Amino acid sequence: MKIKSGDTFSALMRSQEVVSNANLARAAGCSSSFISQLRRGKKTCTPALAHRIAEVLEVPTGTLFVPSSSSEAKRDVESGATKS
Repeated sequence: MKIKSGDTFSALMRSQEVVSNANLARAAGCSSSFISQLRRGKKTCTPALAHRIAEVLEVPTGTLFVPSSSSEAKRDVESGATKS
């Protein structure tokens, strides 16, 4: 799934006191570098990871993410980007 807005993502991190990529990554089960790339729109993630991130930030998944094309998701899975 693809991030809707990096600005919204960052604002939610601040409002939930998850002020760093590392804190969010730890809570969601992925790497801080992956969170950084996701926030900048450089990576997509699996629906499962999108759901975990949304849970940590206490918002519906649809507030942060839109489904990505299957070719983008396949590329990220093949590159290992969605693995925790």
